[in-house]
This record gives sequence, C-alpha cells and structure tokens, in this order.
Amino acid sequence: MNDNIGFGNINNTDYLFDNNNDNNESSTNLNNKVYSCLNCGVKILTNNNISTCPICSGNMSSITDDFKAIDGYIPFTKNIDEVRKIYKKKVMFNPIVPFIFKKKSTIDSITPVYVSVTLNDANISGNSLFLGGNKTAKNQKLSTISKTELSYTSNFDYKNVLINSCSKIDDNLFNSICNYSCNVEPYNDELLNNICILSDSSLEDVKNKLNKKIMNHALIIIRDNINYGLKKLSKNEMIITNNSCKNILVPIYLLNVNYNAKSYKFICNGENGNNNIKLPIGMVETIIFSILSFLIILLISFLFTKFF
Repeated sequence: MNDNIGFGNINNTDYLFDNNNDNNESSTNLNNKVYSCLNCGVKILTNNNISTCPICSGNMSSITDDFKAIDGYIPFTKNIDEVRKIYKKKVMFNPIVPFIFKKKSTIDSITPVYVSVTLNDANISGNSLFLGGNKTAKNQKLSTISKTELSYTSNFDYKNVLINSCSKIDDNLFNSICNYSCNVEPYNDELLNNICILSDSSLEDVKNKLNKKIMNHALIIIRDNINYGLKKLSKNEMIITNNSCKNILVPIYLLNVNYNAKSYKFICNGENGNNNIKLPIGMVETIIFSILSFLIILLISFLFTKFF
C-alpha cells in the first residue's frame, strides 16, 4: 500500500477511537519505567534501565508518565544473529559504503524493540466517477482526448491494516517492512523486559493515515480495472465506515548510524526479516575503490600485452 497520498471525502471514523471500554484507557504501573529521549523525545516503556535512544542514539531520562493500554503483540521470530547476518549482506560487500557502517561496534548496536501501532479493520464503499480515454495520436494533448464517464460502485473490506503510531519512526520506512502476519498474542507483563516504543501520535493523525492508506489502495484497485490509457478521477463519494482499532506492539530491529551530520537507519521486521536501509556513499571509500579498480585494470592490460 502506498501511504503518500489520499483522495475523497472521508467521514464517520470518529467512533473508531471511542473510549468505551477499559482497554482503551491510559494505564500506569509503578513497576514499569518510562523513559524519554532528551534529543528526539521518543517515549519508551521497559522494566530495564536504558541510557541510549534506539532511534537517534540520544540520551534517555527516566520520567513519570501515563501510557495507552496495550491490547496485544506480535512476537519476535527472527533472532539477533539472523538480523546481523541480514545487515552484513547489505553493507559488507559494498566497497563504497563508509567504514563506520561495517564496524563491529556498529553491527553490535542493532537493537530489538517493540513499536506501538494500531491494527484496524475497515470498510470503504460508495460511488466514484472517472474520465477514461485513449490517445489517437502519439503527441496528442490530454485536453483534446475524447473522454468517457465511467461510474463505479465499490464495497471493499480491509482487515488488519497496520498504522504506525510512533511519529519518531518514518512512515515510509515503517511501511516498507510492515508485512506482518498479524497473528496477535495477548499482552503480558513479560513484554516489558524488552524496549517498547510508545505511541505519541494524536488520534487525528492516526485516523488521517488510516484513511489515506485505505482510500488510496481502493482507488488503485479501481484504476487497475479501467481499460483506458487516461484514468482521471472526477468525483469521489466513497466513505470509510465500520472500523475497529487495537493498540498492539510489533517487533522491529533498529540501528541508527550518524554519518556526516546525518542519521541513517536500518530497520528490520522482527517476524520475517524484511528490511530497509538507505546507505550513503563514502568519499574516501569511493576514491580508494576507484584507485584499486584502475590499478587492477592497468595490471590486467599489462599482463595481456606481455603474454598475448
């Protein structure tokens, strides 16, 4: 699902977040420790002592704070050794990746965490109107294409839509690895032996992200069934209804690397190993690789000239 854009008039989602039962109330436990990062502000729930933020590597401070009740979690199935091997394949054999990404201390800093998300069920239904048409000449302007009105009545059910509710984790990064099975187990206090990154998104932000993801995906399905080159949305009356929402924790491995005043993150799905990282190009490493490549080519040319 693409979460970059959303369309249409989206109504009737307020009841998704009604606090009608005890499971949605904020709760605290004197045995639990809540920490806040002095740099990025992320809040972490754990029974352990923690001094370094897994997101930005900033310093952590113990605070007193309420947190939203957790309905369940998806357990880790990938262990740390498996994830380190996944990371090494990304960086170790790339000669122009900065050395800091390959250091043992960097690899050892990969941290398992649980991240707060919402798990949602929804229905989207209603009418949409598209304008369809085909070019009759290669360079024909869109304004001159003969268009046909195409009306669609849709009714789609969505199950287990995951929405990132931690603003300190980039949505695009999270969405790139969020293909979880959604086999949710009941919450238990043993989870707090881990690092649990708490939700800090407003209800409005979570609703907007849910609406955009579902609406955008529904429109993609409709467009894929239009047999015209031009597929322009003209009118959208689809609405999202019948939602339910749970606050759950999902397993993620995180690594933050600071390089040239920028932060680079490795993120890995703790259930299936799906991962993502945007690696920079190291200037020194590129120069060394270029020199070595040139010398190898020079040597091969010399040997070829001498013996052949």
